[in-house]
Amino acid sequence: MKTNLKLAWRNLWRNRRRTIIAISSIVFSVLLASWMRSMQEGSYDSMIENSVKFYSGYLQVQDTAYWEERTLDNSFEAKPELIQKISQVKDVSMVSNRGGVVCPGCQPFEKQTGNGNGN
Repeated sequence: MKTNLKLAWRNLWRNRRRTIIAISSIVFSVLLASWMRSMQEGSYDSMIENSVKFYSGYLQVQDTAYWEERTLDNSFEAKPELIQKISQVKDVSMVSNRGGVVCPGCQPFEKQTGNGNGN
């Protein structure tokens, strides 16, 4: 085993230029792969943060029937007691009632009946 390592070491340095090019290309590719992986992880973190910030957040409270049929008809208007309990949880920054009153002055969500043409 010791002889094989000695022969391999000598053979590596028989052609110095080839060895230096091979070592530098390996170092460059490892550094490039590490940099690309860190860019990928940063991009994933940024996408998750943006999704949480601009869409639904980390937590959604839904009616049990919502997962069977995902329509607004299966949403519910949160009572002020529920909103108060949720907003008291540590690290909750905002509570939004998506199925009920969404903005001041808006009308609450009402279940639509009929054929969808206003009838």
